[in-house]
Amino acid sequence: MRRLRMIKKNGFGLRNYVENGNLIAEVKLPRVKKEDIRIEGGEEGFCVKAKRNKKHYESCYFLGHCVDPTLARADFIKGTLRLRIPLKSEDIHAWPVRLR
Repeated sequence: MRRLRMIKKNGFGLRNYVENGNLIAEVKLPRVKKEDIRIEGGEEGFCVKAKRNKKHYESCYFLGHCVDPTLARADFIKGTLRLRIPLKSEDIHAWPVRLR
């Protein structure tokens, strides 16, 4: 399992990693109801819109790898939205960067 990055924007925390050829993205949405969540996505990222009481939240996340949004699945359990999105290519090209 390889961790990619952590982003926090507008109160939503994002944790994502690669697992078995899928990008797994977990977004914390405390005190939000499942029916108040909307997800839109493309090959390079996704947006989450949520409503809690009278407040509306929206955050967009850009991914470091291209994914296939047509095969994406989402679950919402105990305040965490979990997206499983297949990578377009399982071969992730990365190179080491020398730290000076």
